[in-house]
Amino acid sequence: MEIKKELTLKEIQEGSFEVLKKVKKIFDENGLKYYLAYGTLIGTVRHEGFIPWDDDIDIWVPRPDYEKFIEYCINNKESIKPLELR
Repeated sequence: MEIKKELTLKEIQEGSFEVLKKVKKIFDENGLKYYLAYGTLIGTVRHEGFIPWDDDIDIWVPRPDYEKFIEYCINNKESIKPLELR
């Protein structure tokens, strides 16, 4: 039987930040537009990081750039690991 450890908020935020960095790199390298939104934007401006109780990332992407991002992920499954589309 596998014992699963519940992640702390800090661990969730650290993992989320790693995902954000990987997604940002993909968007930047492919000239795609994206915007931080909601709590992610507020945390960046007001807290220079995460809002202390926030546990997710909010990104807005214009539809054409979203479509290109999805296509990139489909065509580059190996290079985006450990990320994957579901």
